[in-house]
Amino acid sequence: MGVASAAPINIVQTGHNIGAEGTTFTNDGNITLGHAAGAANSTHQVINSPNSNGNNIAIGTLSSNGSKGGANITLGGKTFLNGTGDNNVIAGSLTANNAKATMSIIMGTQSGEKSEGTKNVWLGHYQGANSTANNSVLIGSGSSVKADFTLGIGHYTNVNAKKGLAIGSYNTLSDKATESGVFGQGQYGKCH
Repeated sequence: MGVASAAPINIVQTGHNIGAEGTTFTNDGNITLGHAAGAANSTHQVINSPNSNGNNIAIGTLSSNGSKGGANITLGGKTFLNGTGDNNVIAGSLTANNAKATMSIIMGTQSGEKSEGTKNVWLGHYQGANSTANNSVLIGSGSSVKADFTLGIGHYTNVNAKKGLAIGSYNTLSDKATESGVFGQGQYGKCH
């Protein structure tokens, strides 16, 4: 049985950046490891702060490829592809692709895809995909949110009410159920 080996990749320092030989950076403080990893433009997009210029870490094949923003940490293959935003921690394969996220933590395979928002925490497989929210927390898998100041814990919860809470599996809280919640399994909360 033979041993397989890959061609070596030269890691170089260019200015205040570290990455594969030939990588182009738009400003300083960036670290990239992985084929075609790194932001297309690492200048701040949302937060007008010198700390949001550059200072990105992208680890994984295509991690942050085509993205725009600063002070982001992206870990995993094809993570934050074509994403926009600043000051995020994004981890997991295919996480937060085509997302507009700022000051958020998004972790889990395919979480946060095509989503938009600020100050969100989404943890678990496919959490927050196609969601639009600010100041929300989702823990579980397959859950979505369409309102601000929300909490969803469980699998396949859908929180559409502002200041809404859904705990359990397969729960939905309608957009008319502002400042309310549903608990248990398969509950549907709505207010008239």
